Amino acid sequence: MSSRNPPRFLDLAIQVVLQNEASAMAALDWLPTELFPPLFVAAAAGGHNDVMKAMVVDWPFIRLPLGLSWNELLAFLNERVNQGKVLPSLLCRKLEFVSLSELPIIEEILNAVQPDSVQVGLHCGWNLRSLQWFLPYLFQMGHLSTLHLSRISLDLLRSPSFFKMEKILRKLASFLLRLHQLHRLVMEYVFFVNDQLDQLLRCVLTGLEALALKNCLPLDSDMSSLCLCPCTSQLRSLDLSGIFMARLNHGFLPSLLERVSATLTHLNLADCGINDSRLTALQPALGQCSQLSTLLLGRNRVSMAVLQGLLQHSLPLCKFSLLGLPVPQDCYDHP
Repeated sequence: MSSRNPPRFLDLAIQVVLQNEASAMAALDWLPTELFPPLFVAAAAGGHNDVMKAMVVDWPFIRLPLGLSWNELLAFLNERVNQGKVLPSLLCRKLEFVSLSELPIIEEILNAVQPDSVQVGLHCGWNLRSLQWFLPYLFQMGHLSTLHLSRISLDLLRSPSFFKMEKILRKLASFLLRLHQLHRLVMEYVFFVNDQLDQLLRCVLTGLEALALKNCLPLDSDMSSLCLCPCTSQLRSLDLSGIFMARLNHGFLPSLLERVSATLTHLNLADCGINDSRLTALQPALGQCSQLSTLLLGRNRVSMAVLQGLLQHSLPLCKFSLLGLPVPQDCYDHP
């Protein structure tokens, strides 16, 4: 053993614990929470599968902050599936999908997850077909507090896409009616809700604390629904970044800000194509947002004069801890 990198006492202690798997699993009842990650990493590296299964069930954190050992856990689950062995029942508070390249294995893992344990659902990089496949699993997750739909694309080359879209929207609306703990809804690069946002939001029966509609192409009817649906009346966080405001009615955003002025603390309007006239029209409504602590306006084309007016007249009424402003257009026009 090299004296340059001697093992830590903690590493030695963990190896001693893992020599007796039964004792290691019994120790989970009193094990300090900060020791769970290093013990799990060591169990995965040493092939102590029974210890890993017991730790997954008793995991004390909201998420599994294990870095590369997460690959080892997936390898463990993958091996169990390939060997035809039953997977342990998995309690999972956060469920995220990035790829469906190994669909049979993912399906086996989903069948092992207890759906009522999932509180945060992140579903990314899918098309309508894969989303339709996942909906039955999604419907079982009745305790979701966060739903994040991202990069769900349409196959415009196939005519049935429109009918699939209508069917999926009805199913999503039905699913939202069942969520009595939903407080955060994020839709990013989701283009199939155009002119249908009202249908979805009216099925949200809880008051949303956070709503993000990012890099989408909503219509005026969609944005008007933000001002009318009961679930958006007490928003604390609103993220509309990447939505090109020039193609939308001028009046919806001031109306929405006035509606949530008593509760809104975070507002992201970065990269929205906001110009001088739109920002000037927003100033009275921003001045009413007395709880606003974060305002992000980066990557918008506005002048120094309008920014100065915002800083002098509207923003002093707010409680800012983070303010992100664009580089004034004057700086580009005059080298």
